[in-house]
Amino acid sequence: MAPVRTNPKSCSSEGGSNRLSAVLAILSLEAFLGLTFLQVALAGISPNCKVPEAILNLPAPLTRTAQAAATARVVRIAVIGPGLSGPVLSERRRAKLQHELEARLPNVRVDILDEGRGAALIGDDFDRLRESISRTDPDLVVWQIGTPDAVAGIDPDKFAETLSRATDWLKTQSTDFILMDPAFVPSVDHEKLYLDIVNRIGANADGAGINLFRRYAATQFLDNARQQAHAADDPSLRRACTPELLAEAIARAMRL
Repeated sequence: MAPVRTNPKSCSSEGGSNRLSAVLAILSLEAFLGLTFLQVALAGISPNCKVPEAILNLPAPLTRTAQAAATARVVRIAVIGPGLSGPVLSERRRAKLQHELEARLPNVRVDILDEGRGAALIGDDFDRLRESISRTDPDLVVWQIGTPDAVAGIDPDKFAETLSRATDWLKTQSTDFILMDPAFVPSVDHEKLYLDIVNRIGANADGAGINLFRRYAATQFLDNARQQAHAADDPSLRRACTPELLAEAIARAMRL
């Protein structure tokens, strides 16, 4: 039987076409991602909310959140624990967080699931967190912890033990998560208790390499900056920055 002859030019052309298609696909993806990153980066931070970069840079990427934004074009975020500015996540704060996130994530819808029903201690909050993840399956959980425990005078060692168990469990879940420590509140009796709890939260996050939005550091920095500028003390201004700074931290972690 005569050997089957192939046309080298045809093979070369076919292989080259396949390689070209693959390259174009990669370039198209990179162009899309680059455009998304550029649009996210352009959102920026309001001048009165500027804080050190270290506060905004989370150590672990929000992989599932980024995938949800890129594919489903919707991101579901559950907020657990005391609200961004009080006992619960108010509608105004929810709208602010959603607006700031969507400004950084073009063409992505953000659904904020308000799971902040009261000011429970960390043990009860951990139970509620597990129930919430099972029920709603969010892409990202923002867990605000420490404030009720500090006010109640909970033993810091017991708090840290419960937090360690909680973070170990969270790391086994597919859901992304961010811990958020208490806000800095100057000139109040329980501020000293806050600091001990804040230090335990920071040590847990640093040791486990997990995401912690350092609200205490951010609000303390903003408070000091306003004092140095001799600005009038307005706690509402300090609280108003939290959703914007949190949104910026989330967007940055999605770009890693």
